[in-house]
Amino acid sequence: MNGHRRGWVAAGLCALVLAAVVPGVASAGPAIDPRRMSGIPRPDPALSAGTVTVRCLLGGFDAPAVGVEVTLEIDGAPKVTRTAETDAAGRATFEGLADLVGRKAVARATLGGVEVTSRPFSLRADAGTRLLLVAGASGASHARPDKIPAPGEPFDLEGRPAGTLVVGTLDLRKDARGRAEGRTVTVRIRHPDGRETVRTGVSDAEGRATFEGLAPPDVPEDATIVVEAQIAEDGPPQRSQPFRMGATAKALYLAEGFEAAEGHGAGRRPTPPVEPPRLDPGLPEGVVRVEVRDGEGRPVPGLSVSVFKKDRAGNDVEVRGRTGDDGVARVEGVPVQEDALYFVGAVYGGGPYQSGFFRMEEGRGVRLGLVVYETTSDPAVVRSAVQFEVLPRENDMAQVVQVYQVFVDGDRAFWPEGGRLRIEAPEGARSVTVLPSAGRFLEQPEDAPFADAAGPIPPGEIADLSIAYLLPHDGTLDVSWTPPFGVLEASVVLRDPLTLEAPNVEKTTPSHPDPQRPVGLYKLGQRPPGADVHFVVGGLPTRPKVWRTIAWSGASLLLLGVVLGIARGRRRDLRLELLAQREALARRYLATDDPHERREILVMIDRIARTLDELDAAAQPARATSDEPPDRPGGARDEGRAAPQDAPVGEAATTAGAPQDASGRALEAAPDEAAAASEQPSGVDASTETPEAGDSPAEG
Repeated sequence: MNGHRRGWVAAGLCALVLAAVVPGVASAGPAIDPRRMSGIPRPDPALSAGTVTVRCLLGGFDAPAVGVEVTLEIDGAPKVTRTAETDAAGRATFEGLADLVGRKAVARATLGGVEVTSRPFSLRADAGTRLLLVAGASGASHARPDKIPAPGEPFDLEGRPAGTLVVGTLDLRKDARGRAEGRTVTVRIRHPDGRETVRTGVSDAEGRATFEGLAPPDVPEDATIVVEAQIAEDGPPQRSQPFRMGATAKALYLAEGFEAAEGHGAGRRPTPPVEPPRLDPGLPEGVVRVEVRDGEGRPVPGLSVSVFKKDRAGNDVEVRGRTGDDGVARVEGVPVQEDALYFVGAVYGGGPYQSGFFRMEEGRGVRLGLVVYETTSDPAVVRSAVQFEVLPRENDMAQVVQVYQVFVDGDRAFWPEGGRLRIEAPEGARSVTVLPSAGRFLEQPEDAPFADAAGPIPPGEIADLSIAYLLPHDGTLDVSWTPPFGVLEASVVLRDPLTLEAPNVEKTTPSHPDPQRPVGLYKLGQRPPGADVHFVVGGLPTRPKVWRTIAWSGASLLLLGVVLGIARGRRRDLRLELLAQREALARRYLATDDPHERREILVMIDRIARTLDELDAAAQPARATSDEPPDRPGGARDEGRAAPQDAPVGEAATTAGAPQDASGRALEAAPDEAAAASEQPSGVDASTETPEAGDSPAEG
């Protein structure tokens, strides 16, 4: 799916969500200025390691810089420079950098005649990186993170030795500066071999705790680090994202009372970090260690968790365990099978939760994390936006890409009372497919015209519930879809020359359209819960009707010829003509790959065969009673029939399959049969059976 579609939906949904759930911010001033975010990298686990996307804007999100060259400079020996051009959404993508993980990079582009540069950032081994470059932002290299990084999100720190980590502790509930002095900060270092070491420090009067020596040889380069601090005595501990130091110095802050003024969420803490499944040589074979935490990052004790094994033979196995006071369950005795897939599942707060799939190997176990939430079934906490893109396809079909994204407000995950959240395609849809971006949230039964949510929709983040499907049309496509939630904004993307009809539709175009691929964005407005999103697309190309016309015309002429032929007593000439027509149709059948044209040809061949049967039936009584000599000499009757090898001259008509009289002599064939044999087209049988669609006439 093209990135600009998801970008339009996400930008619109973010703006609407922030306006809805942060009324204080929305009413206090203008919308968030993207220039404040320019040049600041954002780790994104949805991107593969070694992938960087740079979105260039000429002002707001509605003004992408199209066709701009973006340069990515990666330090090291040797220095690496990559360039890419922005697409219709203003986004340039750099891929295939996995072998450069750990090295620093800088992105730069010229926007509005001024070079805009990003802050230096490290290529990550656990996620890709996204960033904005916006015209009007400072062109200098960013030396400080401003207020953009979320609590617990590490960023590179200039001017400090590699392996240095500075942790800020902030309590923003009373003081805007919020420096929290005397807080114990814990750094947990998880080594590749499964060992865990711990370092502690105390924040100073500036609210900072500094740790040094977190680089090789003291700490392996691929060690995973998590930072914790108890900011508020009556609150839960704050935790950072898991991260690796790499070859840089880093800084992060942990905060209590963090608000959403910078667009990080609706006044709620960020989603606790989740440790993905990984093999751990420090665990025995067949052991899965599961750490379960709630939406506040606190351990969940006494929760039943299950490890499920699924293999190709359908031999599913479930092994259960239970979390202790520390929220950790150690599930033992899981059978290890090389070609099986495993996942962890648990039910909490009325909703089913499960991990991603993983594999197990002999000689070591697996460790992973699972975050669970209390749930709500109130659809009023869910906000959504949808965008359709309609693309013409062959055989009177249109592909509809339905980008549907939702946001759950508050601290609870959404899960309906019936225990099933289903995303259904419009009536008549075929080939329904879950888009890759929605694979985390949706699962689809095989060949089903719908997809079901894999579990509760977590709060505080945009969940992607997007699907694609095919719809038949006759040049006009009528789409009606009922979303499961109220829609803040519905829109349709069409390429020229397609048109759209809908009530109160507003057409807009990108600020910098691509002349090679003109696009129109049609805004349909809001929809209350339960209301359909309905629109009609016109101008879709249809399959030419020429073959249908040929089929009916041919059938009419054929029937007319039959009537005239019978009326004039010219059955033999008509038969020859029909056989010639059938041979021509067979050649055309073999020469075309169009399934619709083949189907029409088969219908015509079938009608010819039926007409031949009628001629044979009409001629049968005449052949049984007539004593007249045949119209052709005997030699002409058998023209085209192969005589058996070594048969004496004059005995060619006596074949193994020919009918004989009591004396063993071959009976003379009827004139029409002789003509049929002599004119029989190669590879086409005169059988009266109707060929099946898709079968070759030669196999009749």
